[in-house]
Amino acid sequence: MLPRVSHSLRRILSIVLCLSLFAALLPLSARGREDVKKVRVGWFESSFHITDPSGRLSGYAYDYQVRIAAYTGWEYEYVHGSWPDLMDMLERGEIDLMSDVSYTQERSERMLFSSLPMGTEEYYLFVAPGNQEITPVDKSSLNGKRVGVNQGSVQADQFAKWVQDNGVSIQTVEVNCSEEESIAMLNSGELDAYVTVDSFIYPDDAIPVFKIGSSDFFFAVSNDRSDLLAELDAAISRIQDEDRYYNMQLFEKYFKRKGASAYLTSTELDWLARHGTIRVGYQDDYLAFCGTDKTTGEFTGTLKDYLDYAADCTANAHLSFSTTAYPTAAAAMEALQRGEVDCVFPANLSAYDSERSNIDITSPVISTDLYAVVRLTDQRFFSQREHVVVAVCQGDVNLDALLMDYYPDWQKIYFPHMEQCLKAVGDGMADCVLISNYRYNSIARLCERYHLTTFTTGNEADYSFAVTRGDTELYSILTKTVGLVPDTAVNAALSYYITEEARITVSDFVADHWIIISVVIGILLAVILALMIRSMKAERRAEALIRATETDDLTSLYNRDFFLQYANRIYREHPDTPMDAIVLNLEQFHSVNALKGRQFGDDVLRAMGSEIFAFAKSAKGIAGRFEADRFDIYCPHREHYQPLYERLQQRLNTVGPHDNLRLRMGVMPWQQGIEPVVLFDRARTACSMARGNYKEHLIVFDETLRHREAYEQRLLNDLHRALTEYEFDVYYQPKFNIQCDPPRLSSAEALIRWRHPELGLIPPSDFIPLFERNGQIYQLDQYVWAEAARQIVAWQAQYGVFLPVSVNLSRVDIFEADLESVLDEILNHNGLGYDALKLEVTESAYTENADHVIQVVKRLRRKGFQVEMDDFGTGYSSLNMLSSMPIDVLKMDQVFVRNIGHNEKDIQLVALILEIAKSLKIPVVAEGVETEEQLRLLKSLGCELVQGYYFSRPLHASEFETTFIRKLHSAASVTAQDSGREVAEPCTP
Repeated sequence: MLPRVSHSLRRILSIVLCLSLFAALLPLSARGREDVKKVRVGWFESSFHITDPSGRLSGYAYDYQVRIAAYTGWEYEYVHGSWPDLMDMLERGEIDLMSDVSYTQERSERMLFSSLPMGTEEYYLFVAPGNQEITPVDKSSLNGKRVGVNQGSVQADQFAKWVQDNGVSIQTVEVNCSEEESIAMLNSGELDAYVTVDSFIYPDDAIPVFKIGSSDFFFAVSNDRSDLLAELDAAISRIQDEDRYYNMQLFEKYFKRKGASAYLTSTELDWLARHGTIRVGYQDDYLAFCGTDKTTGEFTGTLKDYLDYAADCTANAHLSFSTTAYPTAAAAMEALQRGEVDCVFPANLSAYDSERSNIDITSPVISTDLYAVVRLTDQRFFSQREHVVVAVCQGDVNLDALLMDYYPDWQKIYFPHMEQCLKAVGDGMADCVLISNYRYNSIARLCERYHLTTFTTGNEADYSFAVTRGDTELYSILTKTVGLVPDTAVNAALSYYITEEARITVSDFVADHWIIISVVIGILLAVILALMIRSMKAERRAEALIRATETDDLTSLYNRDFFLQYANRIYREHPDTPMDAIVLNLEQFHSVNALKGRQFGDDVLRAMGSEIFAFAKSAKGIAGRFEADRFDIYCPHREHYQPLYERLQQRLNTVGPHDNLRLRMGVMPWQQGIEPVVLFDRARTACSMARGNYKEHLIVFDETLRHREAYEQRLLNDLHRALTEYEFDVYYQPKFNIQCDPPRLSSAEALIRWRHPELGLIPPSDFIPLFERNGQIYQLDQYVWAEAARQIVAWQAQYGVFLPVSVNLSRVDIFEADLESVLDEILNHNGLGYDALKLEVTESAYTENADHVIQVVKRLRRKGFQVEMDDFGTGYSSLNMLSSMPIDVLKMDQVFVRNIGHNEKDIQLVALILEIAKSLKIPVVAEGVETEEQLRLLKSLGCELVQGYYFSRPLHASEFETTFIRKLHSAASVTAQDSGREVAEPCTP
């Protein structure tokens, strides 16, 4: 007999077995993830690729790509850029997949195309709003105009052929930038017209004038990634096989209310100007679609809401409607034939019937399900009936048409009103009545009275506008409104009026059963009285839960989601009420938390929240807290926001009187038709512009700022390319020791210039603050450090001259974890010591992030770096703080030097700075020396080092070499005794 295994041992063996199995499966799982294909996808901001303010992604191509990944298992890496730049990257193999690419024979030789298109796009020539020179009725108005086309695009080729076919003479301007930048060129007058895809353009930005052409567009694949094409084709084929309308659905979702379809044509506008108000005839007592309110006598129903929305749905016209009620659809149609009205709703005629009646039917406004109202006893067997008698209201031509389409064999009997039709079914005279599913609530009480119920037929009815055949322009206008009025607006109206009908039905029920209801109410009152206290308690708990869900715990302001919901609701309900968007940020708040502790930071946020809440309440607006230190306010428009800024800043000063807390405010004033999410996006941009700006803390978004935003976004987009293509040039400005006679070259400062291939020379003031605000300055500074080190070595190797170079160390750099290792690697790679690069740190960095900066600078000095305090006198430090700051050289800002030849006080201030620095044994460099008088005064006051235009402007490395390095080599002014190298360094006076 085998020995028995104990229970404990069996448990141990089971655990070991499970762990072994898990360990065996884990590598398989890891290998599975390694097999996932990484696909680099081009991302260009448009309706194809949308990034909302929350960072969520959507768009025509994005949805398609996600659907493709469901079948292929691909994992995407999105590469951002303009469409032309991304096309170049696709050809070079730098990305793998690109959407919205039209097929041409030439392109097919440079890239691969999916076998099935992802859609069809149309190309239009657009002009800026208000442009009266280029008109749609005269193509010759284009003669001599500057027309932009995207470089290398299909529409460029189609436009060239269109120009030739129409005999116009234009100046073609090829653009290679984003759509937003191209539209900015159009609105600034740099372009007179612009040709692009109509779905890329919003009505507020440009107006279509001429249709140029159209083409299918595809996914394109890099020639280097042919392995993707078969999988891509298989996925698209499955998508379109499973849903043949998938492309159309995406078009409806993202393009339906954009581009040319949002505008009335010139002939439509002419018709509207001549005709005026559009007269609409409707079938009365036909809710939830249309009817007359029995209490007020006013027009009501879904049609009313539809016409209200349609009045302003086009981008370049306002539509005015008047309505007339008719007892039946037939009566309304007869009024149309007599010319009493211009159109009729609802109409549901087949193409054959409408042609016979000399009527045109628009696209459907509403689609409904058809119900058969039958006796309760017939519900289960109705579908099995061979002979059906249907009751029909007299004059209901729509129902007559539906019966001809779906049930031509049914026998029809007519009654004057719906109630008589329903009674006929209840009495057995008829078998059913056909109704729309949206009409049931209006007859529910009668159905209950006659013991009737509904049976779903499985068929649908489309309700449209009917117009007289030949009234082409009105037909086109009404069809456009169908495309422009959102389905969500129609569905919301239907839901509302169905609910209203239910409310009326309940009141009628009460009138019919008042005795029974009175007894029930008596019983309920007793129950209600007993439950009242419990209900009140539950209500208080519910309110507390709602508040907790809607609001931020710390400040009690709305949280992000609910703030946007309420702002959108205010906009929808009061679209013409001017409401401004305000975004507030606390400058360097993360540093406050780090230095003063979390509790202090929370106290600051609570105080700000309280003050913002008080303002929003008094201004009849709403406020919310986004992220850690960002607050948003949506409030009625006002002309001046400086008082609000000062009020909030004063509250900050009260909370932290010694902590240098500073507020930034961005404001986007109300503009007609702009939704809150766009307002706050622009307000946030304005607020960002104030970051690091010590003069402007409150910035209001305007067109200048919008253009500036587009310009700066392009600079941010181009930074990576500029670094890899070496578009940045490092210039050098010499520093001289003026206590020598003659003055002697001591060192140089490295300064950066950007030679953009399209924008030309970009001043540092445009891009350095921008990169600092966006955290990208570290990449640029590393580039300068590496170039400066390489140049030092080159001069030393060729001329034997060792010239130290000062480089900038920004506030952002100091917080980089790998700062020291990066500097070490640059010096080691070039074989240089720590004396080669002098590190310039601005004074404001010492005062804004004092503890951290001081610790980093101390470590750099211990390594052997010499640290210079740059821009001394422009920040918040005082002279007595110099003793506690770890620095080797003090750079006196040029504001002190500028007036020393004219102002005695400035001379005394410079003398004081030099005296204190001398007592601390800190050398001083005077910046901005431009005249002989300034040089003489500084020398007499004991200043040792100067730089400025008196000696030289910043020079390109080649010019600096010719002007200074060669001369220094020839003169052999300084010889390093111990290393055998020539050194430029200060002399001892």
